Amino acid sequence: MAEIPDRPPSLIATARAVYGLPPALTGLILVFPIASAVGFALALAYPPTEHRAVMLLAENRLVENLTVVGYLAGVVPALMMAARMRAGNCRWAVLFWLMMAAICFGCAGEEVSWGQQIFHYQPPQLFREANVQHETNIHNLPIFQFLSAWFTSILGVLGLAAIAFHTRRRRDRSGIPSPVVTYALVLFLLGGCDDYDQWEPVSIAFGTLIGRLQELVEMLFAFALAIGIALALRRDSRRGAARG
Repeated sequence: MAEIPDRPPSLIATARAVYGLPPALTGLILVFPIASAVGFALALAYPPTEHRAVMLLAENRLVENLTVVGYLAGVVPALMMAARMRAGNCRWAVLFWLMMAAICFGCAGEEVSWGQQIFHYQPPQLFREANVQHETNIHNLPIFQFLSAWFTSILGVLGLAAIAFHTRRRRDRSGIPSPVVTYALVLFLLGGCDDYDQWEPVSIAFGTLIGRLQELVEMLFAFALAIGIALALRRDSRRGAARG
Protein backbone atom coordinates (compact mmCIF):
# COMPACT_ATOMS: atom_id res chain seq x y z
CA MET A 1 0.00 0.00 0.00
CA ALA A 2 1.43 3.35 -1.01
CA GLU A 3 2.52 5.55 1.86
CA ILE A 4 0.60 8.80 2.13
CA PRO A 5 3.05 11.74 2.14
CA ASP A 6 2.99 14.03 5.15
CA ARG A 7 0.89 17.09 4.54
CA PRO A 8 2.40 20.42 5.57
CA PRO A 9 0.94 21.92 8.76
CA SER A 10 -1.73 24.60 8.58
CA LEU A 11 -0.79 28.18 7.83
CA ILE A 12 -1.54 29.14 11.44
CA ALA A 13 0.67 26.35 12.81
CA THR A 14 3.44 27.13 10.33
CA ALA A 15 3.42 30.82 11.21
CA ARG A 16 3.69 29.98 14.91
CA ALA A 17 6.47 27.40 14.47
CA VAL A 18 8.61 29.18 11.86
CA TYR A 19 7.95 32.88 12.44
CA GLY A 20 6.79 32.89 16.06
CA LEU A 21 3.55 34.67 15.17
CA PRO A 22 0.52 34.36 17.46
CA PRO A 23 -2.56 32.87 15.74
CA ALA A 24 -4.49 36.16 15.97
CA LEU A 25 -1.80 38.07 14.08
CA THR A 26 -1.50 35.34 11.45
CA GLY A 27 -5.26 35.38 11.01
CA LEU A 28 -5.20 39.16 10.56
CA ILE A 29 -2.46 38.90 7.92
CA LEU A 30 -4.39 36.20 6.05
CA VAL A 31 -7.81 37.85 6.24
CA PHE A 32 -6.87 41.49 5.58
CA PRO A 33 -6.46 41.37 1.77
CA ILE A 34 -9.69 39.42 1.29
CA ALA A 35 -11.68 41.58 3.72
CA SER A 36 -10.37 44.85 2.26
CA ALA A 37 -11.10 43.77 -1.32
CA VAL A 38 -14.63 42.59 -0.48
CA GLY A 39 -15.27 45.64 1.71
CA PHE A 40 -14.22 48.16 -0.94
CA ALA A 41 -16.10 46.28 -3.66
CA LEU A 42 -19.31 46.37 -1.61
CA ALA A 43 -18.77 50.02 -0.71
CA LEU A 44 -18.31 50.92 -4.39
CA ALA A 45 -21.42 48.97 -5.38
CA TYR A 46 -23.62 50.46 -2.64
CA PRO A 47 -24.72 54.01 -3.61
CA PRO A 48 -24.71 55.55 -0.08
CA THR A 49 -21.05 54.57 0.45
CA GLU A 50 -19.79 54.80 -3.14
CA HIS A 51 -18.58 58.40 -2.91
CA ARG A 52 -16.61 57.74 0.29
CA ALA A 53 -14.99 54.64 -1.22
CA VAL A 54 -14.07 56.53 -4.40
CA MET A 55 -12.46 59.29 -2.33
CA LEU A 56 -10.43 56.78 -0.30
CA LEU A 57 -9.18 55.17 -3.52
CA ALA A 58 -8.41 58.47 -5.27
CA GLU A 59 -4.95 59.86 -6.03
CA ASN A 60 -3.07 61.18 -2.97
CA ARG A 61 -5.70 59.83 -0.57
CA LEU A 62 -5.64 57.15 2.12
CA VAL A 63 -5.05 54.04 0.00
CA GLU A 64 -2.26 55.56 -2.07
CA ASN A 65 -0.62 57.04 1.03
CA LEU A 66 -0.72 53.62 2.70
CA THR A 67 0.87 52.18 -0.44
CA VAL A 68 3.85 54.49 0.05
CA VAL A 69 4.04 53.53 3.73
CA GLY A 70 3.99 49.85 2.77
CA TYR A 71 6.87 50.20 0.32
CA LEU A 72 8.97 52.22 2.76
CA ALA A 73 8.28 49.67 5.50
CA GLY A 74 10.00 47.05 3.36
CA VAL A 75 13.26 49.00 2.98
CA VAL A 76 14.65 48.58 6.52
CA PRO A 77 14.10 44.80 6.91
CA ALA A 78 15.54 44.26 3.42
CA LEU A 79 18.69 46.16 4.41
CA MET A 80 18.84 44.18 7.66
CA MET A 81 18.64 40.95 5.67
CA ALA A 82 21.46 42.19 3.42
CA ALA A 83 23.57 42.88 6.51
CA ARG A 84 22.87 39.40 7.89
CA MET A 85 23.79 37.79 4.58
CA ARG A 86 27.00 39.85 4.43
CA ALA A 87 27.95 38.56 7.87
CA GLY A 88 27.43 35.04 6.54
CA ASN A 89 29.49 35.71 3.39
CA CYS A 90 26.49 35.05 1.11
CA ARG A 91 27.41 37.44 -1.71
CA TRP A 92 24.49 36.69 -4.02
CA ALA A 93 22.02 36.90 -1.15
CA VAL A 94 23.46 40.30 -0.21
CA LEU A 95 22.88 41.56 -3.76
CA PHE A 96 19.35 40.13 -3.76
CA TRP A 97 18.33 41.87 -0.54
CA LEU A 98 19.96 45.13 -1.59
CA MET A 99 17.94 44.88 -4.81
CA MET A 100 14.76 44.30 -2.78
CA ALA A 101 15.50 47.38 -0.68
CA ALA A 102 16.07 49.40 -3.86
CA ILE A 103 12.80 48.11 -5.35
CA CYS A 104 10.85 49.08 -2.23
CA PHE A 105 12.41 52.55 -2.16
CA GLY A 106 11.96 53.01 -5.90
CA CYS A 107 8.30 51.99 -5.81
CA ALA A 108 7.67 54.43 -2.95
CA GLY A 109 9.33 57.18 -4.97
CA GLU A 110 7.25 56.31 -8.02
CA GLU A 111 4.04 56.50 -5.99
CA VAL A 112 4.74 60.09 -4.96
CA SER A 113 6.23 60.95 -8.38
CA TRP A 114 9.60 61.47 -6.69
CA GLY A 115 8.36 64.30 -4.53
CA GLN A 116 6.16 66.04 -7.09
CA GLN A 117 3.00 65.05 -5.20
CA ILE A 118 4.47 66.51 -2.00
CA PHE A 119 6.39 69.59 -3.15
CA HIS A 120 4.28 70.33 -6.27
CA TYR A 121 7.25 71.16 -8.49
CA GLN A 122 7.00 71.37 -12.29
CA PRO A 123 8.03 68.06 -13.91
CA PRO A 124 10.74 68.05 -16.61
CA GLN A 125 9.56 68.54 -20.18
CA LEU A 126 10.14 64.87 -21.05
CA PHE A 127 7.61 63.76 -18.44
CA ARG A 128 5.16 66.57 -19.26
CA GLU A 129 5.03 65.38 -22.87
CA ALA A 130 5.41 61.60 -22.58
CA ASN A 131 3.86 60.78 -19.21
CA VAL A 132 0.17 59.87 -19.34
CA GLN A 133 -0.54 61.83 -16.14
CA HIS A 134 2.18 64.49 -16.75
CA GLU A 135 3.99 63.35 -13.59
CA THR A 136 7.64 62.69 -12.76
CA ASN A 137 7.51 58.91 -12.76
CA ILE A 138 8.27 55.99 -15.05
CA HIS A 139 5.28 53.72 -14.47
CA ASN A 140 2.89 56.13 -16.20
CA LEU A 141 4.87 56.22 -19.45
CA PRO A 142 2.82 54.56 -22.23
CA ILE A 143 5.09 51.53 -22.67
CA PHE A 144 5.06 50.72 -18.95
CA GLN A 145 1.31 51.24 -18.73
CA PHE A 146 0.88 48.65 -21.47
CA LEU A 147 3.19 46.17 -19.74
CA SER A 148 1.60 46.77 -16.33
CA ALA A 149 -1.79 45.62 -17.61
CA TRP A 150 -0.85 42.02 -16.78
CA PHE A 151 1.75 42.77 -14.13
CA THR A 152 -0.29 42.22 -10.95
CA SER A 153 -2.09 39.10 -12.15
CA ILE A 154 1.21 37.52 -13.27
CA LEU A 155 2.82 38.40 -9.94
CA GLY A 156 -0.13 36.83 -8.16
CA VAL A 157 0.19 33.60 -10.14
CA LEU A 158 3.95 33.44 -9.58
CA GLY A 159 3.49 34.07 -5.87
CA LEU A 160 0.85 31.36 -5.53
CA ALA A 161 2.98 28.88 -7.47
CA ALA A 162 6.12 29.65 -5.46
CA ILE A 163 4.30 29.21 -2.15
CA ALA A 164 2.49 26.03 -3.23
CA PHE A 165 5.38 24.24 -4.91
CA HIS A 166 8.35 25.46 -2.89
CA THR A 167 7.58 27.18 0.41
CA ARG A 168 4.85 24.84 1.65
CA ARG A 169 6.72 21.72 0.57
CA ARG A 170 9.77 22.89 2.49
CA ARG A 171 7.69 23.78 5.58
CA ASP A 172 8.64 27.47 5.12
CA ARG A 173 12.33 26.78 5.64
CA SER A 174 12.92 28.94 2.56
CA GLY A 175 10.98 30.78 -0.11
CA ILE A 176 8.20 33.36 -0.01
CA PRO A 177 6.66 33.28 3.49
CA SER A 178 3.37 31.39 3.23
CA PRO A 179 1.27 33.87 5.31
CA VAL A 180 1.23 36.22 2.30
CA VAL A 181 -0.57 33.61 0.16
CA THR A 182 -3.91 35.45 0.38
CA TYR A 183 -2.25 38.62 -0.92
CA ALA A 184 -1.06 36.70 -3.98
CA LEU A 185 -4.56 35.27 -4.44
CA VAL A 186 -6.26 38.67 -4.33
CA LEU A 187 -3.65 40.21 -6.64
CA PHE A 188 -4.30 37.44 -9.15
CA LEU A 189 -8.09 37.70 -8.96
CA LEU A 190 -8.42 41.49 -9.07
CA GLY A 191 -5.64 41.92 -11.61
CA GLY A 192 -7.07 39.10 -13.73
CA CYS A 193 -10.57 40.57 -13.65
CA ASP A 194 -9.23 43.95 -14.76
CA ASP A 195 -7.21 42.35 -17.57
CA TYR A 196 -10.18 40.27 -18.75
CA ASP A 197 -12.49 43.29 -18.74
CA GLN A 198 -10.03 45.22 -20.90
CA TRP A 199 -10.01 42.46 -23.52
CA GLU A 200 -13.65 41.34 -23.21
CA PRO A 201 -15.67 44.12 -21.55
CA VAL A 202 -18.24 42.67 -19.16
CA SER A 203 -20.23 45.83 -18.46
CA ILE A 204 -19.61 49.50 -17.78
CA ALA A 205 -20.50 49.05 -14.11
CA PHE A 206 -18.15 46.07 -13.67
CA GLY A 207 -15.31 47.76 -15.55
CA THR A 208 -15.66 50.93 -13.47
CA LEU A 209 -15.73 49.02 -10.18
CA ILE A 210 -12.81 46.73 -10.95
CA GLY A 211 -10.80 49.64 -12.37
CA ARG A 212 -11.23 51.65 -9.18
CA LEU A 213 -10.05 48.66 -7.13
CA GLN A 214 -6.66 48.68 -8.87
CA GLU A 215 -5.45 51.36 -6.46
CA LEU A 216 -6.21 48.88 -3.68
CA VAL A 217 -4.28 46.21 -5.59
CA GLU A 218 -1.19 48.44 -5.52
CA MET A 219 -1.57 48.90 -1.76
CA LEU A 220 -1.94 45.16 -1.18
CA PHE A 221 1.17 44.49 -3.27
CA ALA A 222 3.14 46.99 -1.18
CA PHE A 223 1.87 45.38 2.03
CA ALA A 224 2.68 41.88 0.75
CA LEU A 225 6.22 42.99 -0.10
CA ALA A 226 6.79 44.57 3.32
CA ILE A 227 5.22 41.68 5.26
CA GLY A 228 7.05 39.06 3.21
CA ILE A 229 10.44 40.74 3.75
CA ALA A 230 9.77 41.23 7.47
CA LEU A 231 8.78 37.58 7.86
CA ALA A 232 11.86 36.42 5.96
CA LEU A 233 13.99 38.46 8.36
CA ARG A 234 12.15 37.01 11.36
CA ARG A 235 12.60 33.47 10.03
CA ASP A 236 16.32 33.97 9.52
CA SER A 237 16.73 35.62 12.93
CA ARG A 238 14.92 32.80 14.74
CA ARG A 239 16.95 30.22 12.84
CA GLY A 240 20.18 31.95 13.87
CA ALA A 241 19.05 32.16 17.50
CA ALA A 242 18.19 28.45 17.50
CA ARG A 243 21.69 27.62 16.31
CA GLY A 244 23.01 29.52 19.27
